[in-house]
Amino acid sequence: MANQPSYQIQALLEKLNNPDSDFRFMSLNDLHSHLMSNNNPLSSDPGLSSRVVDGVIKALDDANGEVQNLAVKWCVSVVPSCVWKAVG
Repeated sequence: MANQPSYQIQALLEKLNNPDSDFRFMSLNDLHSHLMSNNNPLSSDPGLSSRVVDGVIKALDDANGEVQNLAVKWCVSVVPSCVWKAVG
């Protein structure tokens, strides 16, 4: 089931476009938890990585302030680790 993490991430990305802000918030929260608990599941799929980044950037401009705040927290916690892995 090597494809299972990518399938889970794709399902969460689809929910980021839900009209209900609660679904968008929970999807972003679950996406963050999933990515932080797995050992870099996006490294083998650049297309999926790009969609995750696009989804988070879109969430930064969400109409709901709680979704925006979570997107900022997401960036603060994920981006530094990605930068350090690239540099180190």
